[in-house]
Amino acid sequence: MLTSLLYCCETWTLYRKHVRQLERFHVRSLRSLIGIRWQDRVTDIAVLDRAGILSIEAMIIKVQLRWTGHLIRIDSFHIQRQLIYGVLAQGHRNLGRRKKCYKDCAKE
Repeated sequence: MLTSLLYCCETWTLYRKHVRQLERFHVRSLRSLIGIRWQDRVTDIAVLDRAGILSIEAMIIKVQLRWTGHLIRIDSFHIQRQLIYGVLAQGHRNLGRRKKCYKDCAKE
């Protein structure tokens, strides 16, 4: 279940809202697997401790940092590096705050 949930998460650009939704699904799934009911009043951190699993956010950060390290080490002519570090030759930007991109997530 967890591997299908985090498939290709190396390149995801996550906003705080998305992380909360993923965490909510993850803990709810763990509760049902372990057999903890919502009436038992067990915190999410206690559920993660009982399962012996990291939070979704920690797992995603770990995988993204590993991918970023790989991007830094590969040669500059590879398509992956060109896509991440490249800039637009032509085009326009929309008005307002710009969308968060992979480089912004890596900097955080």
